[in-house]
Amino acid sequence: MAWYCAARLELILKTVVVPLYGASNYVAVFEWSPTGGMVHLHYILWKIGAPRFDMHATALMDRAAALKKAGLVAGGEVTCDIKYVVDFFADYITEWNPNKDAKGEEKTCHVAETVNQTYKHPASLTTSEMLDLLRGENPHQRFEYYERAVRTEHLHDFHYPDPVGPPNPAQPCAQLLKGTVNMWYCGNGYPRDLVLDPSDRSVAQDAMRPDLWRVNLCRNCQCTNPHMPLVPFAMQSNSDSTPVATRHQAEMYCCKYCSKFTKGNGQKDFFL
Repeated sequence: MAWYCAARLELILKTVVVPLYGASNYVAVFEWSPTGGMVHLHYILWKIGAPRFDMHATALMDRAAALKKAGLVAGGEVTCDIKYVVDFFADYITEWNPNKDAKGEEKTCHVAETVNQTYKHPASLTTSEMLDLLRGENPHQRFEYYERAVRTEHLHDFHYPDPVGPPNPAQPCAQLLKGTVNMWYCGNGYPRDLVLDPSDRSVAQDAMRPDLWRVNLCRNCQCTNPHMPLVPFAMQSNSDSTPVATRHQAEMYCCKYCSKFTKGNGQKDFFL
């Protein structure tokens, strides 16, 4: 089973993700999660001509520090043009939930579907069923499958007791806020703010990690994880795609996963 999962992930990376993104290089590493042994693949792609926010980030931080020191602005907030960054990543990655409208409201109630299990789980379709779904004459069925895949596999909605509140301390994503004893937040950044208008897209520092610059694309759901829309058809499972806008982020991502050692759980990482 481990070999099958690893082979499938590698094939999807090389035959779907890399060609779709037009990547010139990539680094990837397998990992087995300590919470359940589920194999998954971490990867980072390089694309010639992709925008970098490095110089803007440094200049913004210097200007903010200077303004703050001069007492002109309390928070040291400054802005710059980021349209070229968000437009680039919006061509490949989406944070939009197709099950909701432009105001963030559910288009249809899916409670009965969940209770009665009237549809097959996206991961349970056979190879022949998936190939049939991808035929040119099935666009509506294909979009229905994508909607179902997003609402069943691409939502970080398991914070207890409130899906759009902070996580329970016992949950894997829970992180203790530094300097406190009982204030917890989600290490994955959920729930996230809605971005309903393209003019509200942004590149901003993460509130908990100032060295991390997040690209915030249009979003109509606080719990949907960013992803490449085509990948769920190949994976039939959860996937996550995050824009990397600075060299520092790329270096830290490679160092975090490609050199990570996990004690006591028997996992082994394999480079591609």
